[in-house]
Amino acid sequence: MTANRRTLLQPVPAGRCRTDVEHLREAQLLDFWRHPAGAAGRLIRGIVAFASLVTVAIAVVGPRMLWSYYAFSTTTDPFWFRNGLAILLTVALVAVALPRGGPSRWLRLAVALPFAHALAMAIAWARWTQLSIPSAGYRASLLIAQLPIGATVEIVGLVLVASAWLIARGRRGELGHTLVALALASLLLLGLWLSIASDLWCRVMYIDMHAAISPGLIGFVVVPPWAAAVAFIALVVHRPDVLIGIRTRVALAVFGLSLIAVVTRLTPKEDRYIVFGNFVHVLLAVAFVAVTALVVLGIRLWLRGRRAAAILADTPTLTGVVAADGDPSDVVAWIEIPSWLRGPRAVLRPFVLATSAGDVPVPGGTWVSPLAASTTQLQVGESVGVLHRGDRVVVAGMVAADAAHPFRSGAGWLAGAGGVAVAVSPPGRHGLGHVVLALWRPCVAYLAILIAIGIPSLASALFAR
Repeated sequence: MTANRRTLLQPVPAGRCRTDVEHLREAQLLDFWRHPAGAAGRLIRGIVAFASLVTVAIAVVGPRMLWSYYAFSTTTDPFWFRNGLAILLTVALVAVALPRGGPSRWLRLAVALPFAHALAMAIAWARWTQLSIPSAGYRASLLIAQLPIGATVEIVGLVLVASAWLIARGRRGELGHTLVALALASLLLLGLWLSIASDLWCRVMYIDMHAAISPGLIGFVVVPPWAAAVAFIALVVHRPDVLIGIRTRVALAVFGLSLIAVVTRLTPKEDRYIVFGNFVHVLLAVAFVAVTALVVLGIRLWLRGRRAAAILADTPTLTGVVAADGDPSDVVAWIEIPSWLRGPRAVLRPFVLATSAGDVPVPGGTWVSPLAASTTQLQVGESVGVLHRGDRVVVAGMVAADAAHPFRSGAGWLAGAGGVAVAVSPPGRHGLGHVVLALWRPCVAYLAILIAIGIPSLASALFAR
């Protein structure tokens, strides 16, 4: 679609029902007062650069620390144990960043980092199981003796998947996006709440340094952030218009929670640190579920694109022009940005397709064209039109109601059981660039969340006495 047909759709004001697309205006000015299409803003570049450096630094320092403490318990070659992970991650990140063309290298790195973290976690877990490290005697590792990290990952994964399914129930194709958003929200809230909960619990309850962690403490630490995350993501999925109206208050609440978390970690009391240390592996389990959900979603998006291309190429299709109908807007399909925790969402309303055989009513369906680079310019709550009246499209999934006269009348076409797929004509190619454009926002959110939950611990290490 040409640039002069792009239209930016502003969000519906809070308090109104989102019944249609409103507040249309031309969007050429985006190219002047926002960063270029397909590029990353200055803040995004800073977050990705910092996360890349920290990722490589941890891959360098972590294995060396393990080797210095526990070399006695493994027969692995020392060079590869200490350096293999750092070399692998560095080569992978450089390979992602070097190629030219497509989305910005900063966006490619943002998507690659969670994949790298998933790989690093898997390798670290394999290495950890090779080490004969006792844990039951450490006061800050009592919970991991009761609930090993493998079982913790399974429980966290099941809880988050079940919660995401309940939130996304009845919305086709939303489960993967909802699970990613829920895991990211849970990671942020648990990471901040853990410091606060450790302080509050120790103020009112006595901590036995050698007893098992009580179920009450476990519930006090993990239930509030999970419940808040479920409520927030339910708003993202079902009422994005309400969320847009309160996003400033949500941001202030998260900022306030971050300040309180920093202040509580500055309290140099052993019982607080012990409670905090016992739940670090739970936080790591949530992070592992989050990166795994991002990886699985990326693979699914890539496979879905290939399947859409195969459907448009190998099944009977209708090609025509979007005709005028009773809707006052000429926008038929648009891409909207509901949240930083979720990628762009495509919306397609019913329309009339003008073909050589007559007009065919198309009852909505799934928009399967690759994402445009211009979606990187959108902010949360904004949408950009991708299909307008007069555009040429190809439609798959429509079947003739009367097999004897399939082209006699447009009214003889009905939506098939497999659903309707709509794309611009000719259809674009779904490559890795489409996956990058679909995933970079939740991936940047994941990186920002890691930084946010790491700040209280960093402040504790630097300033606590």
